[in-house]
Amino acid sequence: MRAARIIALTALTASSFAFAQPIRRGEIVLSVGDSPAWAGGQTVESMDTPFTATDGTVGFNGGLTGGTLGSRVFIYFNNGPTFFSNEASGGYTLSGREGSMGVACDGRFVYSPSLTRPGSTGSSDSLWSSAGYLLAEPDPAPGAPGKFIKFTSRPLMLGRGDFSFVAGFSNTAGGTTTDRALYKGNVNGGTFTLLYKTGDTFDGRVLRFATPTMSFNYDFSDSGENVIQIVGIDSGAGTNAVLANGHLVAVQGEALASDPNEGWQNFTGVGVNDSGQQMIFGDFITDIAADAFITVNGNIIVREGDTIAGTTLTTPASVRTASINNLGKIAAIWQIAASTNRALFVGDATDFRGTAIKIVQTGDLLDIDGDGVGDRVVSDLVESTVASPGMDLADDGAVFTSLNLTPIGGGTAVKSIVKFCFACTNEPSCPCCPADFNSDGGVDGPDVEAFFTAWQDGNACGDVNNDGGVDGGDVEAFYTLWSAGGC
Repeated sequence: MRAARIIALTALTASSFAFAQPIRRGEIVLSVGDSPAWAGGQTVESMDTPFTATDGTVGFNGGLTGGTLGSRVFIYFNNGPTFFSNEASGGYTLSGREGSMGVACDGRFVYSPSLTRPGSTGSSDSLWSSAGYLLAEPDPAPGAPGKFIKFTSRPLMLGRGDFSFVAGFSNTAGGTTTDRALYKGNVNGGTFTLLYKTGDTFDGRVLRFATPTMSFNYDFSDSGENVIQIVGIDSGAGTNAVLANGHLVAVQGEALASDPNEGWQNFTGVGVNDSGQQMIFGDFITDIAADAFITVNGNIIVREGDTIAGTTLTTPASVRTASINNLGKIAAIWQIAASTNRALFVGDATDFRGTAIKIVQTGDLLDIDGDGVGDRVVSDLVESTVASPGMDLADDGAVFTSLNLTPIGGGTAVKSIVKFCFACTNEPSCPCCPADFNSDGGVDGPDVEAFFTAWQDGNACGDVNNDGGVDGGDVEAFYTLWSAGGC
């Protein structure tokens, strides 16, 4: 998601008068109940949260049922499946999956299925990727001598095929969970780096294992240089906090640095981008009519009671999920007044109130064929942070989300993953792996020439180390990757 361009998101002109349902143009990627040709006679039974690669390509988990193949999990990437669970190599059997996963723009992926080892009957939590087996219970915990993996949860993919996940440790193989930890890893290399775990100290306060503990709600920037997570700290009853790049940037019960009259209360979700903008959403210690919020770097950008894109966030309002991209854009789903009224907005992180546009709202009509006529009724925006981050906004101007859609005139609501393209661009993206700078599938001399052409022109793709500038540090970063033969 490294891009030099600033995309100006503009709204469609569909009427939003009370007597006319707004019509939103959207493209259905896949729906529950579909039986696509690639499914081998099976039917799509379920789908999870859509995630995006650095070039905006969408990927997600799903389940198939029916036919003669039995229940299968599929990994969808771009315009079709890139993996089926029954294709697992090495004699492993895979079933089920978590909603969180990750994709890279060259088709690499990581997800968390239940795994049965060859010759075994029991299953365990695991990480599986495009390169195959990565880690599972009760493997020795990488970087933690004497500890064993108990679970591997909420995997995400970073910009260049690195990935991250939350792990649980036990003191004995197969024992009870005694610790939690955050890891980074590399799909191709099969390497793992333990970043921190419960019991570690930050700003003089200890990460706790007892509730509240290190949560599954975290985010990395595409560069992998910035990380943010909701954690528990202190002894006794404990306190919720947000840990970012080794520092506690928000602590329950403490005042905001930007507003000493306001205090942090509950944290629902977090996000961070390559430039280090830190997004937090949740509830303040304040009157209930205005306590739901989104902040960026500690500054309030929108809160319950505000009016954005002509819609008032009427109490009881709350943020179900949100994502920040590398262009400083935020996509957020707000639940407004009634639990059945939800809306997706996109706006600038520094001026969300003034720039936000409404992408879609409960009750809108969805035009799926581009003829200007509504084909489905949007009955629900279903994403939240309960089982996954719930939103992953790329830099190319497209927004993917899960909707429940009802036929015009009534009927059964069907879950669909829908793409909204309000400011999409056809500009070529930067190479997925800078070592293969010309994206021809090989790492060789022409990649050096392609890199230096971009670097000398000051092209944003020449910013290989993702520090915001095109300079000598990028030459070193490029040669490190090129000499290693890839990312």
